Amino acid sequence: MLINTVILMLRDALPIALLISFMLLAFRVEHRAIWQLALASLITTALLVLSRNTVSDLLDGTGYEWLTVMLLVVAYVSALASMKSPVQSHYLILTAAPIISLHVADFALYLVAFGSHSERIPAIFIGSVLGCGISLSIAILLVVLLAPYRTGLALRCLWMLFMAAQASDVIPQLQQIGVIDETSPLWNSSALVSDASEYGHLLNALMGYESQPGIAYFASWVCLVVVAQWFALRSYFLLRPRAAEGVFS
Repeated sequence: MLINTVILMLRDALPIALLISFMLLAFRVEHRAIWQLALASLITTALLVLSRNTVSDLLDGTGYEWLTVMLLVVAYVSALASMKSPVQSHYLILTAAPIISLHVADFALYLVAFGSHSERIPAIFIGSVLGCGISLSIAILLVVLLAPYRTGLALRCLWMLFMAAQASDVIPQLQQIGVIDETSPLWNSSALVSDASEYGHLLNALMGYESQPGIAYFASWVCLVVVAQWFALRSYFLLRPRAAEGVFS
């Protein structure tokens, strides 16, 4: 139970920690926008948790998967729009709130399912603390490493790579409900980096790494990354004279 909790916390907390790190590094986020993001994330998470059973029954039992796909698409498109200069706070909220809410709602489901047994609470608590600690440590390290490059192209590219990685989760959701057929993996790199390892979770959150990707996942990941990087390059080279007005500090 302890190991499972740590793994699940890494899966859900690490993307949130990385997201916040990128936002702090890349954008001049005002205090008002931070409170708006927190409120939007709280409301969205509450709605996802409270309505999960009802939504799941819609569309022949695929309602929650379609809702997840919609939120991921909204987040990705908003991330593309965040490359505008000057950036508007509602783009950041539309980018971050869906990602935060989906991960928090997933972990909340785990807590509800297994936290009802009192003998499991200590292991869940310790695992949650360990997972949060690892996620925060990685996020802080990322901030320290990337702080000198916050005005450069590298940070833009990493930000958009991260958002493409989050959006690529659309494919597993569609495969889960049978919209896209699962295929044999193109390769197996589990011997190098396992999906369940700390490095696997980090690479998955940061760049969408899968040790055994199918053709649908790989093709969509490539498309999402290419589009995202084009927006990052366009922002840097075409809108650079205006960047000082409010996008990247």
